Amino acid sequence: MATVSSVYAKAVFELGKEKGQLDVILAEIKSFADLIQSHPQLKAILSGSGFDPNARSAVLGGIFQATKVSGVVQKLFELLVARGRIRALPELVKELEALVEASHGVQMGVVTSAIELSADEVNVLAATLAKRVGTKVKLTQKVDAALLGGMVATVSGKTYDASLRTQLERFKNELI
Repeated sequence: MATVSSVYAKAVFELGKEKGQLDVILAEIKSFADLIQSHPQLKAILSGSGFDPNARSAVLGGIFQATKVSGVVQKLFELLVARGRIRALPELVKELEALVEASHGVQMGVVTSAIELSADEVNVLAATLAKRVGTKVKLTQKVDAALLGGMVATVSGKTYDASLRTQLERFKNELI
């Protein structure tokens, strides 16, 4: 079943593709989303938490005047605010980014490690995974100390587990 964010992301993706402005629209949405996320009061107003719909629209209109975003992005945010879906924005951005990257031949992936990896380590891992999956790979990073060491990478629904936790579990199972 499609999530709310994936439905909106697909619609924006198709509109952006049709207009030939995918990258511009994605950048505007990310910038606008960062603005909302960095101001909790603004997020509360736009989320509809007890605020008059006309007041929410007025606030949104003021932001549009100050930021000069495209018509597609304005319509998207008007719709999200009117339908009380602004909380779906972070997931919508991730979904849209994945669609745009896939259209450029890049697969999105996640690497989870026990400690934060350097940018160089992430780039080397992305290049290694790209050879495995046959396309470019762009990785986001998560930290999970429960892994103890090593990492787990997921790209295109396939998981590559090189964590110490999994290796210890395998060793334990072999001993039993």
